[in-house]
Amino acid sequence: MRNLTPGVIVALLLTAVLLTTALHAADEPVVEPPKPAPLSVVISQLRKEAIAAWHRDRTWPRAESNFAPDQNWSLENDQVITALSRKLDANPAVDGYIKWQLLSFAPDISAASTDQVNRIVAQMPKPIDQPQPTVAAGSSANGRNNNGTGVSFSFFGRQGNYVRDLDPVVGDGVVMYDPKVGTVNSGSTNDAETRASIERVLAIVNDKLAEARQTVDTANQPVHAYREALLARLPTDGGIRLAVMLKDVRDRLAAGDASYREALDRTAEASKTLAADPSITPRVRRTLVQWTQAVGKMRTSVVDAVKADRRGVFSYERTTLAPRPEDVQFLLSQLNEHSGG
Repeated sequence: MRNLTPGVIVALLLTAVLLTTALHAADEPVVEPPKPAPLSVVISQLRKEAIAAWHRDRTWPRAESNFAPDQNWSLENDQVITALSRKLDANPAVDGYIKWQLLSFAPDISAASTDQVNRIVAQMPKPIDQPQPTVAAGSSANGRNNNGTGVSFSFFGRQGNYVRDLDPVVGDGVVMYDPKVGTVNSGSTNDAETRASIERVLAIVNDKLAEARQTVDTANQPVHAYREALLARLPTDGGIRLAVMLKDVRDRLAAGDASYREALDRTAEASKTLAADPSITPRVRRTLVQWTQAVGKMRTSVVDAVKADRRGVFSYERTTLAPRPEDVQFLLSQLNEHSGG
């Protein structure tokens, strides 16, 4: 057999490589480029999937911001910026979900004008307030109200009706349930029976309070997810991102949401670099200092449980949420260190 020359061997090897590459390429799926989609269709579909999932089992249909790649759709950058600049649903949880998923279209927020950025920030959905149980007017110390029908509790908050809107079975003005939770039998001459009746009412109320708190926490998930994802895309120059981070801390704390602590930690960490930005004007820096001081003075009372004494007089166990002074001082030190004054 004739010996193969080096040139022939190289040619054979190249042929084998090309054949192997062609076979593998034939097995790989063809990747279609994203298709442009009407903005109204995108928003409508996101709203429908959010509301359907919530009504079904009080969850959200997506754990990540991945709507765009899932649908293989595309939107123009200015379309997304315009959408983020307005309220997309009256319910802050649904509004937050839609906007969170719109970020999967990877908008370049730095291309937005100052006015557009201001509108985007102004239209950030706020967290829904933590539930605050309130004893119905007329409830007396012995546990009965004036008409003798029982003790009523309701959970109210500035945005409590939004949870109601998500769940149509919940009554008007009440976050989670029919407020008529039980009757304390004060007509009994047996103290043990009276106390047992009070304990039954307390058990129902506190179970509902825990259920309401869990529902609010779940409803707030897309609100928080959108805010955190948006913050990462906001411009850093001029103190814009730092200002919005402070606003995020304030909004969470005002709602009684314990996540304000993590938000404050993120703000403090980011301030190490953001506060040193030379493009922050003295006026903006003074404003940031004032906002930080205002956040430091905030106090929000959250009801942990409802309790009653031996006579059936109801009261609340509360936790007061407040920023740690050392965190506030750290932020102020970062802002003042680079003030140039």
